Amino acid sequence: PGGVGVPAVLAPGATPGAAGGAPVVTTLAIAEALSMAGTIPSGGRQVGTRGEWAEFSLLDGRSYYVHIITGEKTWARPQDYLNIASRRGATGLPAPMGPGGSHSNIYVGSLPAGISDATFRSLFQSFGGIVSTKVVSELHYGFVKFRTMNEAQCAIDGMNGVNVNGLTLQVRFANKQ
Repeated sequence: PGGVGVPAVLAPGATPGAAGGAPVVTTLAIAEALSMAGTIPSGGRQVGTRGEWAEFSLLDGRSYYVHIITGEKTWARPQDYLNIASRRGATGLPAPMGPGGSHSNIYVGSLPAGISDATFRSLFQSFGGIVSTKVVSELHYGFVKFRTMNEAQCAIDGMNGVNVNGLTLQVRFANKQ
């Protein structure tokens, strides 16, 4: 009666098939049943943000999405998730704008000690065309300049919060000076 894999949970005082109808199921009861069945997403780490949605990845490779404002959680990718680019980076603030409106230089903090230029570049090359990199390994940070702002945003979304040799990378648009 509750659907495939979802047990029917009666509202207080209701009886199965009362008055010849189906059982009355409350929203709270459904949420509790789903939670007990382990189907409400939780845990993992945030791997991306688009518009009002944050994507979380679990160790088993599954992803789920959380609406930043309402707290709604879903396993299904929201319809507008891929259509709205985030410009928040790691700080929750809009990306800094330089002369001409934008730039494609990102800051990468919390780098492992002694990281080489080649290793640093290899971390980011899958996100697009790299114009230049600069690593300041003794201070544990670096910069990557991409050909486009979109490539830089993809790198931020893909690498911010990633664990490299026990350190969580901090990736965001660099301050334009």
